[in-house]
Amino acid sequence: MAMNLNDKFAKNAIFMFFAASFASLSNLIYQLVLVRNLTGVEYGILSSLISLLLIIAMPIAAFRTMVIKFISAFNIREKYNKISSLFFTFAKHNLIIGLFIFLVVLISRKNIAYFLNIETDTYMIYLAVILLLSAIYPVLSGFLQGLEKFYWEGTINIISGLIKIIFTFIFVKAGLSIIGGLVGFIISLTLGIMLYFFPIRRAIVSMKDRLSVGAKEIKEMYSYFLPTMLFLLTMTALTNIDMVLVKHYFSPQDSGYYAIAQIIGKILFFISGPIAMVLFPRAANLLAEEKKHHHILKKALFFSVLLCLVCILGYNLFPYTALRILTGKPYPISIFLGRLFSVSMGLFGIVNVISFYLLSINNFKFIKFLVLFTILQTLAILLFHSTLATVLFVLCISSILLVSILTKISLAKVEE
Repeated sequence: MAMNLNDKFAKNAIFMFFAASFASLSNLIYQLVLVRNLTGVEYGILSSLISLLLIIAMPIAAFRTMVIKFISAFNIREKYNKISSLFFTFAKHNLIIGLFIFLVVLISRKNIAYFLNIETDTYMIYLAVILLLSAIYPVLSGFLQGLEKFYWEGTINIISGLIKIIFTFIFVKAGLSIIGGLVGFIISLTLGIMLYFFPIRRAIVSMKDRLSVGAKEIKEMYSYFLPTMLFLLTMTALTNIDMVLVKHYFSPQDSGYYAIAQIIGKILFFISGPIAMVLFPRAANLLAEEKKHHHILKKALFFSVLLCLVCILGYNLFPYTALRILTGKPYPISIFLGRLFSVSMGLFGIVNVISFYLLSINNFKFIKFLVLFTILQTLAILLFHSTLATVLFVLCISSILLVSILTKISLAKVEE
């Protein structure tokens, strides 16, 4: 039985790794299309908008992790009549929250533009639309992953990624610059949502005699939502707040240099995504079956560390070539900043994998450290931002300490 589980994990891991890696690659290509066709100043603006988007969207995205966990639990216990009810409950809640955030961003668009030193608030309207569409995504994605329909999930991610690249390229080449990048994002989200409904409709139709989820169960789920939301929010803030603050404190040109170097960091951090994506539902299912799950963490960490080390060494050995190939803008300052990004984001990727594992087995002790370091890191950047390198030194110190602390927590759990 153990072999079957391992075989299933391996197959899902391989497919989702390539599918999610392609999705991550499509996000990278999306960024590369923009960085190669926009000026440094324009790319700095877009990068800060995307970072802000990710931070704001995290309270919504937390629903996906919650949906995965509880759909997985109901699925393994064959409580199919509750799964469809749970889906509609979460979908309604997410839509309400999404509409609220949409309105807040629209109302605050002038203030947001002022904080980011952006001359026009038009971009914030597109940002609000993306946030509204993003509110629908987590429930759809979480539903499929909770049922372990990884092939559907991976295929939709691949198609959405391709659409984003194609339309962004067309719009940017047509001269729409920053707006072209945002519209490409909107089109990919819209198409992805439409594609999700095919497998979801089929799955829900097969689940007859829908049984309502009780208030007690809903309360239990939302008691899980808070730590999940804090985890995703803090993890996103740790890896994105620097770009937002750099855009606020530094000149448009310096912000552009920083955003170009950030491409290296994004690659390192994205590497951990596919591994964590497969680890989470598998570990949650093993926990529900009261079976050992530590071997899943060991496998995930092995692949994560190996891939990160290869990428870190590769960039630091050939930084000029790497940045020239990736961005076409190998500025000396961006090359240097890329070295620091490779270390900090590689370590944050390891933090991400360990965090997903601890979250899946209901060990929430690590979250207080993420919250603490998010606050400390933000304060440190607010106080110490004399140079771009200083900002990245703060990130390096923060990531080193977090890896040490979370590794100790996960090892303590294994020993138990």
